[in-house]
Amino acid sequence: MFTRKWKTAAASAATAAAVFAGGLAMSDGVLPAAAQTAAPTLPETGGVRAANQLSDAFRRVIKAVQPAVVAIRIEKDQTVGNGPQASDGLRQMEDFGPMFRGLPKEFRDQLEQQFRRAPRQNFNPDVPRQGVGSGVIISADGRVLTNNHVIEDADRVYVTLDDGRELQAESWRTDPASDVAVVYLGGGEDYPFVAMGDSEGVELGDWVLAFGNPFNIGTTVTQGIVSARHRSAQLNAREDYLQTDAAVNPGNSGGPLVNLRGEVVGINTAISSRSGGYDGVSFAIPSNMVKWVADQLMTEGRVTRSYLGVEMQDLTRDMQKYYGVGPKDGVVVNDVRPDTPAAKAGLESGDVIQELNGTAISGGMQLAGVVERLTPGQSYDMRILRGGEEKTISVTFEAMPEDFYESVRASQDVEEPADGSEEAKVSRLGLEVASLTDELAEKYGLADTRGVLVTDVERGTPASKARLRIGDVIVKVGGRKTLTLDAFRQAVADTADEEQVMLVVRRDGRQSLVLLNR
Repeated sequence: MFTRKWKTAAASAATAAAVFAGGLAMSDGVLPAAAQTAAPTLPETGGVRAANQLSDAFRRVIKAVQPAVVAIRIEKDQTVGNGPQASDGLRQMEDFGPMFRGLPKEFRDQLEQQFRRAPRQNFNPDVPRQGVGSGVIISADGRVLTNNHVIEDADRVYVTLDDGRELQAESWRTDPASDVAVVYLGGGEDYPFVAMGDSEGVELGDWVLAFGNPFNIGTTVTQGIVSARHRSAQLNAREDYLQTDAAVNPGNSGGPLVNLRGEVVGINTAISSRSGGYDGVSFAIPSNMVKWVADQLMTEGRVTRSYLGVEMQDLTRDMQKYYGVGPKDGVVVNDVRPDTPAAKAGLESGDVIQELNGTAISGGMQLAGVVERLTPGQSYDMRILRGGEEKTISVTFEAMPEDFYESVRASQDVEEPADGSEEAKVSRLGLEVASLTDELAEKYGLADTRGVLVTDVERGTPASKARLRIGDVIVKVGGRKTLTLDAFRQAVADTADEEQVMLVVRRDGRQSLVLLNR
């Protein structure tokens, strides 16, 4: 039976071969000869020619850039606190966690539960933990750009070149605030490298290629366009991202985002994802920021920034109407930290910063970028809008303290409640407030905060529409401090005839402006 079936299969194969050869004589007749013409091809229309030209552009960029793209592997000496039976999955989440940046908290929690259910094995303290990412060489002597979160806390850094060699890095420097890092290969040889481009010249719709080592499978290239500029993902202290729809996945972090001239216009750093993988939104640190940070890391070993010392927010539509300004005509000061250049210059919450050192200010990220590059110790003119009037003040900037981003949030001047009342209802606004006693401060986690506490918000009221919520602390009403209930009542009364009133509110450790429409 086996032999017959084998013969049948062989005969079938021979028949097929003969048919494609032009015909076959069989015991029960002859098949007609097959046509000897080639399979049809589509004509090269204008659209096809244009697509082929684009493909050719991609190929030229890939050939020029790929030799400078590297994979980065780090080792950390084992210090895991998960015990001798640590979950493989949980350690994997620690190692690759930075590559899941941008996920909402609820999805992070789900992922953590999935990783916790992964099989467990004995923990071996002699085996170093590892993580992977990407990078790009930007100089012949072996300077490699990558992300801080790729090599953060590494004890050893290994770089795999495009030709397959793996080299141990001689040194590295990082800037956690911007998530930029520079790795130095050394070795006294000439490495392939790429040029840094001008990210200010990038426009929406520009084609870009994203290089990297996703999932540790080797160098991969994806294509897309620049979708947006000046984006924030609330991942790092300094952000001003390019957004692209080029696919970026875990492991792409630190790889270059390249234009069609083969210039690096960004360093891939994060994705916005519900799944843990690419969902259509990727972020890259713009090359101009990367160059400014990397130059200091390579020459000084650290980054020196000037700072202002304010919390701020961009103008909403209601705020534009309230202040009588356009949508890009400044940024609003929410809070002024004590003993900072802003405080010493007399800036106040509610001020609108419109110009600094001759540069028009259009938003918070742009202002931060202007400020950090000013020279510490020098004074610069700042044009602000306060109380409906323009003013020019002089601000003397200082170098940002190293612990500035981790410093305790600024608090208002301490004033103990002077009135005997514990709670007040403001029916016109639709909320109830209470004196912020020590017990309430502890309950809501509001240590070192002063103001009146929102204890209830009535639906359908101005307070509700402004999205005030229980646990908010109202610090000011219409520019008037409301550190006591009496002060709050008086401020509400003083602004009773105003259709709009600006509140300064503390929530979740941050201070912001809330505009109430009455």
